[in-house]
Amino acid sequence: MEGNDFQSTQVFKIKEGDTEKVFPLYNLDTYRDGKLEHDPTPIEIKQNVSANCLSVKDRLQQSQEIHQEEIAIVGYGPTLKETWPSLKNYQTIISTSGAHKFLLDRDIVPTYHVDIDYRERKAVHLIESHSDVVYLLCSTVHPKMVSNVGSNRLKLWHSDFKGLTYPEGELCLPGYWDVGQQAILVASSLGYQNQHLFGFDYSFEVGTDKTHAGFHNAPERVKVVAKVGDKYFPTSDDMVRGVLTFIKLMEDNPNLTLIIHSDGLLSNYLKYHFSK
Repeated sequence: MEGNDFQSTQVFKIKEGDTEKVFPLYNLDTYRDGKLEHDPTPIEIKQNVSANCLSVKDRLQQSQEIHQEEIAIVGYGPTLKETWPSLKNYQTIISTSGAHKFLLDRDIVPTYHVDIDYRERKAVHLIESHSDVVYLLCSTVHPKMVSNVGSNRLKLWHSDFKGLTYPEGELCLPGYWDVGQQAILVASSLGYQNQHLFGFDYSFEVGTDKTHAGFHNAPERVKVVAKVGDKYFPTSDDMVRGVLTFIKLMEDNPNLTLIIHSDGLLSNYLKYHFSK
């Protein structure tokens, strides 16, 4: 191992037989605030918003009631393969991304499903929709995802992107790093402040380098290694940035109680920096 500065030229070396593999090393022992910055908004997002707002009538409304009940928000990280049985203990569940099919395949029907991705390939996760699930989709999703669900059990909400404006009075939530973080805000909008997070790993599965609990048709991520205390996590640049943005989300929403059911990079980063 050499070096210790995040976003530097330092590397982590692993010797496998006669071969030495070298990966970028991100040392997260030094606290770094997550900073929220959007790239220029892709034109596809503007097109999706326009089409979806025309085709879908219902909108998600901000709840005026605060629920004491705990809610489970399910990401699609590898540890979901271990923790999913615990979801049977929750009355209210929000799935995201591929966790939708993962749960249905195990006879767990989410109460809600949240998605935000504007790319057409992500619509594959909702090919098999369920009549008992309420789909709370961001207006940015690809219209094919909307058609897979059907508008009779679908409500739209909006995300704050540069250059986009929405009808007055419609719910627009701040944009964070990924669908899991946006689902936290959706749950809060529904009145749930006690949130349990499953599959929120932000790291690869040790030994296999799998990035998700099951099928996920995304391009392969470039592997890096993140150091937290005396632990090292195989991960990717965008996952590390997701961890840092998660800090921003926490600071912006101090009313929320977030319990992470995972031993991945995110939970270890938070334990290391906030245990005191």
